[in-house]
Amino acid sequence: MLKIVGFVVIVAVTAYFIRMDELIEHLTWRLALAVVLIQPLVFLTCAPITTRFRLLTGRPKLRYWAVYKAMLVGLGLNLIVPGRAAELLKVVYLQKKEGLPFAQGAAALFMERLGDLIIASAMAVLSLNLFMFGLDTVGVIVSLAVLFTVVTAIPFMERPLLFVLSLIP
Repeated sequence: MLKIVGFVVIVAVTAYFIRMDELIEHLTWRLALAVVLIQPLVFLTCAPITTRFRLLTGRPKLRYWAVYKAMLVGLGLNLIVPGRAAELLKVVYLQKKEGLPFAQGAAALFMERLGDLIIASAMAVLSLNLFMFGLDTVGVIVSLAVLFTVVTAIPFMERPLLFVLSLIP
């Protein structure tokens, strides 16, 4: 019953804040076709993400299809749930369906987000370098050296990372 009430509240709030005339104006057949045509790419990109998550859990024997469905649930719900909170639903789903301990799944999720942060940071450093210094070889080499140093240092940062995590309530 609580789920139904929550769904009704979300629909009511959304309907109150959305101007339907503007929404209908932007819904075109071309947009609908684009959404349909991009779906195979979405499903294909979930395959390596599923493999990564299975490996990060330390339990590669988890059924691939169950983890794949969990990835799709997280991906879909992240479109409507703020703050990527739906990521935790992946862990809960795998806890219920595969018996994955919540702590183990949450740790894998944390490592996923940490990896994403590292890649995004590397892209930002490289982009900043290219913006500031142009396409010179030295700048790219320095950026890659910084990236390599950061990635190499991560295993040695266990204590500082645990300390930062202990500060989070």
